[in-house]
This record gives sequence, C-alpha cells and structure tokens, in this order.
Amino acid sequence: MYRNLQRLCETGEIRKREIPGEADRFDHLCHDHYHARCVKCGRVFDVDMEYMTGLEKTIKDTHGFVFTGHDIVFQGICAECQEKP
Repeated sequence: MYRNLQRLCETGEIRKREIPGEADRFDHLCHDHYHARCVKCGRVFDVDMEYMTGLEKTIKDTHGFVFTGHDIVFQGICAECQEKP
C-alpha cells in the first residue's frame, strides 16, 4: 500500500502532508492549500482561504535557512467535537 501511495505522490496524483505529532496523511487536492486539525479528535480538514504565495520570503532568517515553501496547519475544535459535552 505505501509503495502505491509513494508512486501516486511521484506522479502528482496525490500529495503527502506531514501533520506535526500525527502520522503522514495523503491529500487528493494537489494544489497549495492550508489545513486545520481538531485538537480533540485529531481529524484534519481543508481550510477555505487563499494560499499566501511567497509567505516564506517574508521571514527574517537568522539561522542560515533557504526557505522553499510552507505548510500551515491551524488548530482548533471541529463542529462535531464542539457539540459533545
């Protein structure tokens, strides 16, 4: 299975997303976009907002990095978990 996922990533049919503190996830939306992770249940959702092209170019670098892109994962509580007592 993982070999097939890797092949799909290589052909651009899916994208691998690394979620901090979670297992890697694979996304069928291959364009740049942001995600939100529910801190209660761990589910990951796509965020409906414009991708900020070039955001990494605004970072003041003090560590010698060459920034090549960015992934942002917002945190919050999903609607389903908000309804639970």
